[in-house]
Amino acid sequence: MTMISTKDNFNSENIKILSLDFETRHIADGICNRNQIFAAGFSSNIGFNEAAHLEDYRFGGDEVKFIRYIVYKLQSFQGIITGWYLANSDLLILDEVCKSIGVTSPVGFYEVPIQPSDENDGVDYDTDSLGNSCSSVISYPYLKDKQIIDMYKVFHHGFIKNSVYLLKYRDLQLDTVATGMLGYGKYVSELSGVKITGENVTRFPPDEQKKYVLRDAELVIRLIERNNYEVFNILRCIAEISGLDFRLVCHAGVGKAWESIIYKMIQNGQCARPLPTDRLKKRRYSGGFVLQPEPKSYSTSIEVFDVKALYPTVMTLHNLSFETVCCNCCKDRPEARVHQSIMDSINEGLRNKKSKEVYESEKRSERYWICLRNRGAIPMMLAKFKQERDHYRTFVDEPRSQALKVMMNSIYGLFGSDGIFEFQDYRVAELVTAFARVKLLEMKEIANKQFGMNII
Repeated sequence: MTMISTKDNFNSENIKILSLDFETRHIADGICNRNQIFAAGFSSNIGFNEAAHLEDYRFGGDEVKFIRYIVYKLQSFQGIITGWYLANSDLLILDEVCKSIGVTSPVGFYEVPIQPSDENDGVDYDTDSLGNSCSSVISYPYLKDKQIIDMYKVFHHGFIKNSVYLLKYRDLQLDTVATGMLGYGKYVSELSGVKITGENVTRFPPDEQKKYVLRDAELVIRLIERNNYEVFNILRCIAEISGLDFRLVCHAGVGKAWESIIYKMIQNGQCARPLPTDRLKKRRYSGGFVLQPEPKSYSTSIEVFDVKALYPTVMTLHNLSFETVCCNCCKDRPEARVHQSIMDSINEGLRNKKSKEVYESEKRSERYWICLRNRGAIPMMLAKFKQERDHYRTFVDEPRSQALKVMMNSIYGLFGSDGIFEFQDYRVAELVTAFARVKLLEMKEIANKQFGMNII
C-alpha cells in the first residue's frame, strides 16, 4: 500500500474518496442475537452516490448477496475509504456480519501492545504462570489492502475543534458537526418531517432509510470537500512538515507530528534526548489567566486587546523546552533560576484550587531553572515556524499557514498532557502559563494606571 502524496493541495483531480455508512439492527439468529446490516450508503468526491437496501429487488432479502455486494463496492474502489466512526463501528459490524453468514471478511485487525508501567496506574494487566506482568494488546480494524481515514477521529482532535474550527461544533455527533460546518445536517423525513436518527431509523420505510443512510455518507464527503478540501490540506501540510504519513496525522494528530520533528533533531545532534529518569508523572498545574467579565450594558466603545501567539512567544523568549527546563548543565548556576515571582505565580494558582493540606504537599518548593548554555529544540522550531508562516501568509498559502499555526499553538498543551506525548513535562507547561500570567497582569496594570482604562 503506497503512501498518500502530500506534495500538492488535494482536489477531486488528485485524490479519490469514498464515504461509507451502514444502518444496522439486532436480529435473532438461531440461539444468539447478532447485528444485521440492512442499508448501506456510498458517496464519493468523483460523482458516485448510491444507497443499497437489503429489501431492494436485486437482493430480495438475501443477506449473503447483499453483503457480498457491499464487500465488492469496497474492494473495487481505488482510493481512500472514509466514514464517521468508521473503524470502531462500521468495520467491526461488517466483520461480525461477514463471519456470521459465511462471507469472506475484507476487515483485518492489527494489534498494538500496551506495556505495563512501573507504577500502579490502575490498569489490570495479564500475568503469566509465574505472576509476571505481560503486555496487553488493543486490536484495531482496517480494510485489507485499502487506505482508510476515519473522519470522526479527524474532527475529534482538539486542534481541529478549538483552533481550525473554533466554536463551529460543540460535540462529535455527525449531525452537530455537519450543521455547524455545512449549515445542514441529517436527513429529515419527507413523509413526516421528523429528523431520522440511528435510534428511530427502523420505524421508517426502506425508501426513507436509503435516503437517510446516503445523506450520512454524503455529509462526510461534504465535510472533506468544504473550502477546497481545507481540513485535508491542513493535515497534508502537517504531514509534510513532520515527515509523517498523511493517514497517521489524520488519526494520531499533532502530538505524533511534534514527536517526529523532535526525534529528527535528536538524530541530527540539534538537541539532547531526555533520559527515561527525566520523565515526570503529570501533576496538576495552573492554567491561563482569565479576567472575569463584568456582566452589564456598556454605552461607551470597548477596545479589545489580544496578545498575538502568547504561549509560543513565551516559550521562544524564555527558552522553554523539554531539555532546557531543569537541565543538568545549569543546575548550580544562580542566574539560571527563574525569578521568584514566577514560582510565586505557580504556587498561587495551586493554592486557589487546593485545600491547605493538599497545597502543602503539591506546592513547588524549589525554584526551577532554565538552560543558559543551549537553545531549546522547541524555541528553535517555533522561531522557524513563525518565519515560515509569515512567508506563506504573504504568498497566500492558507493551508500551509494554518498548519504552521496549529503546530505552534499545540505544543504548550502537549507538554501538559498525560500519556499522548513522548516529551510531556508539566514543568514546561506551568512555566508557560506562569510567565504569561505575570505578563498579562503587567499589561492590565499599565492599561489601568498609565492610560486610565477600565478593564472589564
